[in-house]
Amino acid sequence: MLLRTAEGYLHNVADSEDAVQTVLERLWQMVANVRKPMDSLAIVLLRHHCVDVLRQQVPTTTLEGHDSAEEEEENDPVGQLIQLINQLPPLQQTIIKLRHIDNKSFAQIAALLDMKEATVRKNLSRARLALRNLIFRRQEL
Repeated sequence: MLLRTAEGYLHNVADSEDAVQTVLERLWQMVANVRKPMDSLAIVLLRHHCVDVLRQQVPTTTLEGHDSAEEEEENDPVGQLIQLINQLPPLQQTIIKLRHIDNKSFAQIAALLDMKEATVRKNLSRARLALRNLIFRRQEL
Protein backbone atom coordinates (compact mmCIF):
# COMPACT_ATOMS: atom_id res chain seq x y z
CA MET A 1 0.00 0.00 0.00
CA LEU A 2 2.81 2.40 0.90
CA LEU A 3 4.78 1.58 -2.22
CA ARG A 4 1.79 2.23 -4.49
CA THR A 5 1.15 5.55 -2.77
CA ALA A 6 4.79 6.59 -3.13
CA GLU A 7 4.83 5.61 -6.80
CA GLY A 8 1.74 7.75 -7.32
CA TYR A 9 3.64 10.78 -6.05
CA LEU A 10 7.18 10.15 -7.29
CA HIS A 11 6.55 8.19 -10.53
CA ASN A 12 9.84 6.34 -10.00
CA VAL A 13 10.15 2.86 -8.50
CA ALA A 14 13.61 3.38 -6.96
CA ASP A 15 12.68 6.71 -5.34
CA SER A 16 9.41 5.19 -4.12
CA GLU A 17 11.20 2.29 -2.47
CA ASP A 18 13.61 4.71 -0.79
CA ALA A 19 10.70 6.82 0.46
CA VAL A 20 8.90 3.79 1.91
CA GLN A 21 12.09 2.63 3.61
CA THR A 22 12.62 6.08 5.15
CA VAL A 23 9.05 6.19 6.45
CA LEU A 24 9.29 2.68 7.88
CA GLU A 25 12.48 3.68 9.70
CA ARG A 26 10.69 6.69 11.20
CA LEU A 27 7.77 4.52 12.26
CA TRP A 28 10.15 2.02 13.85
CA GLN A 29 11.73 4.83 15.87
CA MET A 30 8.28 5.98 16.99
CA VAL A 31 6.78 2.54 17.67
CA ALA A 32 6.89 2.89 21.47
CA ASN A 33 5.02 6.21 21.42
CA VAL A 34 2.36 5.49 18.81
CA ARG A 35 -0.91 3.63 19.09
CA LYS A 36 -1.66 0.83 16.70
CA PRO A 37 -2.84 0.53 13.92
CA MET A 38 -0.38 2.90 12.26
CA ASP A 39 -1.72 2.75 8.71
CA SER A 40 -3.03 6.30 8.57
CA LEU A 41 0.08 7.69 10.27
CA ALA A 42 2.27 5.82 7.78
CA ILE A 43 0.35 7.26 4.84
CA VAL A 44 0.60 10.81 6.21
CA LEU A 45 4.34 10.46 6.88
CA LEU A 46 4.85 9.00 3.40
CA ARG A 47 2.90 11.77 1.71
CA HIS A 48 4.89 14.44 3.55
CA HIS A 49 8.17 12.72 2.71
CA CYS A 50 7.22 12.44 -0.98
CA VAL A 51 6.30 16.12 -1.11
CA ASP A 52 9.68 16.98 0.46
CA VAL A 53 11.46 14.84 -2.14
CA LEU A 54 9.54 16.52 -4.97
CA ARG A 55 10.36 19.98 -3.62
CA GLN A 56 14.06 19.14 -3.54
CA GLN A 57 14.11 18.04 -7.17
CA VAL A 58 15.28 20.82 -9.47
CA PRO A 59 13.50 20.82 -12.81
CA THR A 60 15.92 21.02 -15.72
CA THR A 61 15.39 21.84 -19.34
CA THR A 62 17.73 21.57 -22.28
CA LEU A 63 18.27 24.26 -24.85
CA GLU A 64 18.65 21.91 -27.78
CA GLY A 65 16.88 23.20 -30.85
CA HIS A 66 16.38 26.71 -29.47
CA ASP A 67 18.12 29.66 -31.04
CA SER A 68 17.37 32.08 -28.24
CA ALA A 69 15.65 32.38 -24.89
CA GLU A 70 13.13 34.78 -26.41
CA GLU A 71 11.57 32.03 -28.51
CA GLU A 72 11.10 29.91 -25.42
CA GLU A 73 9.37 32.75 -23.58
CA GLU A 74 7.03 33.39 -26.49
CA ASN A 75 5.98 29.72 -26.68
CA ASP A 76 5.75 29.14 -22.92
CA PRO A 77 2.06 29.42 -21.96
CA VAL A 78 2.81 28.94 -18.26
CA GLY A 79 5.32 31.78 -18.28
CA GLN A 80 2.86 34.00 -20.10
CA LEU A 81 0.15 33.16 -17.58
CA ILE A 82 2.47 33.98 -14.66
CA GLN A 83 3.26 37.32 -16.30
CA LEU A 84 -0.44 38.07 -16.62
CA ILE A 85 -1.10 37.05 -13.01
CA ASN A 86 1.66 39.43 -11.91
CA GLN A 87 -0.25 42.28 -13.58
CA LEU A 88 -3.21 41.79 -11.23
CA PRO A 89 -3.61 43.78 -8.00
CA PRO A 90 -1.57 42.31 -5.10
CA LEU A 91 -4.54 40.81 -3.22
CA GLN A 92 -5.86 39.11 -6.35
CA GLN A 93 -2.37 37.84 -7.19
CA THR A 94 -2.02 36.34 -3.73
CA ILE A 95 -5.42 34.68 -3.74
CA ILE A 96 -5.12 33.21 -7.24
CA LYS A 97 -1.62 31.88 -6.49
CA LEU A 98 -2.69 30.36 -3.17
CA ARG A 99 -5.73 28.72 -4.75
CA HIS A 100 -4.37 27.49 -8.07
CA ILE A 101 -0.63 27.14 -7.58
CA ASP A 102 -0.44 26.13 -3.91
CA ASN A 103 -3.79 24.26 -4.01
CA LYS A 104 -5.03 25.82 -0.77
CA SER A 105 -8.68 25.54 0.22
CA PHE A 106 -10.86 28.59 0.69
CA ALA A 107 -10.78 28.07 4.45
CA GLN A 108 -6.97 27.95 4.46
CA ILE A 109 -6.71 31.08 2.33
CA ALA A 110 -9.22 32.89 4.53
CA ALA A 111 -7.23 31.96 7.62
CA LEU A 112 -3.93 33.05 6.04
CA LEU A 113 -5.29 36.41 4.89
CA ASP A 114 -7.56 36.96 7.91
CA MET A 115 -10.68 37.26 5.74
CA LYS A 116 -14.04 35.60 5.45
CA GLU A 117 -14.36 32.71 3.00
CA ALA A 118 -17.01 34.61 1.04
CA THR A 119 -14.59 37.52 0.59
CA VAL A 120 -11.89 35.14 -0.63
CA ARG A 121 -14.31 33.57 -3.13
CA LYS A 122 -15.40 36.99 -4.42
CA ASN A 123 -11.80 38.20 -4.80
CA LEU A 124 -10.86 34.97 -6.60
CA SER A 125 -13.79 35.45 -8.95
CA ARG A 126 -12.68 39.02 -9.67
CA ALA A 127 -9.10 37.86 -10.22
CA ARG A 128 -10.21 35.18 -12.68
CA LEU A 129 -12.35 37.71 -14.57
CA ALA A 130 -9.48 40.21 -14.72
CA LEU A 131 -7.11 37.46 -15.86
CA ARG A 132 -9.57 36.40 -18.55
CA ASN A 133 -9.79 39.98 -19.80
CA LEU A 134 -5.98 40.26 -19.87
CA ILE A 135 -5.76 37.05 -21.90
CA PHE A 136 -8.34 38.29 -24.41
CA ARG A 137 -6.55 41.63 -24.73
CA ARG A 138 -3.24 39.87 -25.36
CA GLN A 139 -4.83 37.68 -28.06
CA GLU A 140 -6.24 40.73 -29.84
CA LEU A 141 -2.76 42.23 -30.24
